[in-house]
Amino acid sequence: MIRFLSHIIQRIRLSSEISVEASSIFRILFGLWILFINTPTYRWLAEVPHKLYHHTWLEVFGLSIPDLGYPFYMMLDILVIVSITLVILGIRARLFGSIFLLVNVIGYSIENSLGKINHGGLWFALLLCFILSDWSTRNAILPDRKWRIHKTIISILAICIGFGFLTAGIPKVLHWVDFDMQSSGVIKWWLSGLLTESHAGVFDIHMGRAPSIILEGLDYVASIFEVSSIILLLMGRRYWRFWLIVASIFHLSNCVLFGITFISYIPVYACFLLAPYLDKEINIRWKALTTIVLLAMVFKLVLTFLGVNMLLKESVWNIYLAIIFWIALIVSSIKITIKNRSLS
Repeated sequence: MIRFLSHIIQRIRLSSEISVEASSIFRILFGLWILFINTPTYRWLAEVPHKLYHHTWLEVFGLSIPDLGYPFYMMLDILVIVSITLVILGIRARLFGSIFLLVNVIGYSIENSLGKINHGGLWFALLLCFILSDWSTRNAILPDRKWRIHKTIISILAICIGFGFLTAGIPKVLHWVDFDMQSSGVIKWWLSGLLTESHAGVFDIHMGRAPSIILEGLDYVASIFEVSSIILLLMGRRYWRFWLIVASIFHLSNCVLFGITFISYIPVYACFLLAPYLDKEINIRWKALTTIVLLAMVFKLVLTFLGVNMLLKESVWNIYLAIIFWIALIVSSIKITIKNRSLS
């Protein structure tokens, strides 16, 4: 039994391996993504009437969310910008990455107290795993010490992805795979999102007119895809990459049809899919990078103090932005896969 479990762990490590060099480059790219494209902001929460908070996540402790006020949320936004800047530059990135994670856990928790559902679980898993990895020991101005658990931590991230999709897929298998052409789990999901979350995709107006056989097929494809994640992770590196590419296509389809961007998942998949391309020594121009990043930080801070809203989540432009980046990730991942196969 112990040998069997050891074999499984080894298979997962081989399937999900990312070198320290590749992860350190990914740290910079991830930070730039946050700073320029998808900066979390929480100042809007100060404008929400305090009575709207459900307090469900604190009621088990007999507590409730206090009326924190605008200065508190302003502080969260400032910490987000400053901490991610230091993560990019590799200035004690493990410490400031932890601060970035903590600030966002607080902000997202308060958002969820409004009854808001965020698809951010894997994003937090990515942050936590890479903070514990050695991504801050290379390509950094003030590098951290190696903890030598890098491969194990990356394997845990892959397991989190697989387990997350498995738990989401099992209910779909039980309720969507019903061989009933008169019902559709996809349509129910689309209608609930349209009515309760105001999700609006690019072509979702035509979803209700799709033939029943196509909708039934979508039910089965979505269910099988989600429960297959762990299996393909265990099958090997190529299969895991294949599943991640399919997952990216799956999210692109959700974005186009249902208006659910899953934009926070893009770096989660990118860390594995782009790893072969990043696994090489890259001559980073630190002066230019530092100048650009610091200017961007100052610009974002000025906008924050001026009260300019940088939140794109409710804008239709966020859908188009997500579509562009999902397509870019899919195309680049396929190119990297084809190139690696031709060299092997």
